[in-house]
Amino acid sequence: MTRVNDDEQPGLVVKLASYRLLFLNGGRLLPWLGPALKGIIARHFKTQSCHWPAEVRDSQWRYCRGCQHLGGCGYGLLFEPDPPVAATVMPTARDGQRAITLAAQFPAPERIERGDTLDLQVLLLGEAAADREAELLQALQRLGPAASLGRDRIGFRLAPAGESHSGEQRIAPGQLRVEDTGAPVSRLVIRLDSPLLLRTEGDGHKKTPLRHPEFADLLRGSLRTVGRAFEAFGSGDLCDVDFAALKQTAENVVCRQARWQPFTQPHHSQRSQHRWNYEGVTGWAEFQDVPRVLLPWLIFGGALGVGQERLCGAGRWTVIAERSEV
Repeated sequence: MTRVNDDEQPGLVVKLASYRLLFLNGGRLLPWLGPALKGIIARHFKTQSCHWPAEVRDSQWRYCRGCQHLGGCGYGLLFEPDPPVAATVMPTARDGQRAITLAAQFPAPERIERGDTLDLQVLLLGEAAADREAELLQALQRLGPAASLGRDRIGFRLAPAGESHSGEQRIAPGQLRVEDTGAPVSRLVIRLDSPLLLRTEGDGHKKTPLRHPEFADLLRGSLRTVGRAFEAFGSGDLCDVDFAALKQTAENVVCRQARWQPFTQPHHSQRSQHRWNYEGVTGWAEFQDVPRVLLPWLIFGGALGVGQERLCGAGRWTVIAERSEV
């Protein structure tokens, strides 16, 4: 990513910070560490950031929406921001968007040993969130004994991975508006870098996990992610984007082949004390004759994460077009 120099430009600031998890003892790991890391990091960061006394925080303010201190709280800004006042482009932008993504290396090995490392990417959306990186890093470096994973209580600490792996980019509105000219991309592969948790759409029936996502499902998810991110954390005008036309164009894209594998992983929330299974897919799919007007949405959608649990790093993918990564 490139360094942003002009804060007056419209767009969405995306800051990438790369770290390494250094394990202090051995044990078994789940393949997707995102939910566990989110719980540990969020809980610790809230303890460090919250303005309320512990007994008030843990009772009245277990959830931060409506808190009078939210505007000046690093935890609230990153993990539980208030929704935008007016969602003009994406009416559903009022819910579900967070300013941080914790994307751990996937899949993690079944077993880790003392001294082993795994990569962790932290994605921050918006200028305000990007400015909180130092505060977040200080909290991460003070995790101490609270940082342990799994039933084997595997301890870890975090360290920066180096400047060459970090950076900042501004996604300008113009980058999303590509003229639909020239030949379509004859061969395009979407390769998942983390579990994809998409659900069936529509009203009047219970939504279920998508086991065989089509191109249109991936494109709609990308439109939601990027549109919401701009609405909540960016600047610039997306009102002239014809989302309906983009969705319709995606319906005509043909899948050549797909290798989706079902993904299931149990989870226990320490905050709500609820248990459930994450259900989705991993794998890849190849599509033919993809209109170029759809490419930027797929690229940025895959970078930010699509579907449920984006905060935990779910729904991230790599786009490969004409045998070259885009």
